Amino acid sequence: QAVGRGFAGQLGAFSDDHLPGLTRLAADLNASGTVSYLQLHHAGSRAAVATDGLQPVCPSDDAETGARALTHAEVQHLRDDFVAAAVRAQRQLPSVQGADGLWLAGAWTGYGFHEDGLKSGLAVARAIEQAPASLALAA
Repeated sequence: QAVGRGFAGQLGAFSDDHLPGLTRLAADLNASGTVSYLQLHHAGSRAAVATDGLQPVCPSDDAETGARALTHAEVQHLRDDFVAAAVRAQRQLPSVQGADGLWLAGAWTGYGFHEDGLKSGLAVARAIEQAPASLALAA
């Protein structure tokens, strides 16, 4: 959500509209040998008011920062936005898996259960086993 950005100009992944630009950025960074990552967060009461002129929101009113408490409906909407962003990132995993010898595994690649972590780790092990030697392991 735009209201959750921590500072003006902070990149976002809160819309499918961001994917083409983030994909180009990641490709350019990778081409230069730079490693990048995506972190999902909401700045809450620390969000910059000037970012979009929006009042920061957080779990409860915060007189010090001027942030107001989220309503129950807003909490549900925020949860749904985080889930959508996580799914958006998960969809990109196959396109980066094994790049530069980096293989990602964990419960987060599925639904967050321990079994998802095991399934993910086994899939990575199988992929490494089948990968050309130059891609299988980072030096």
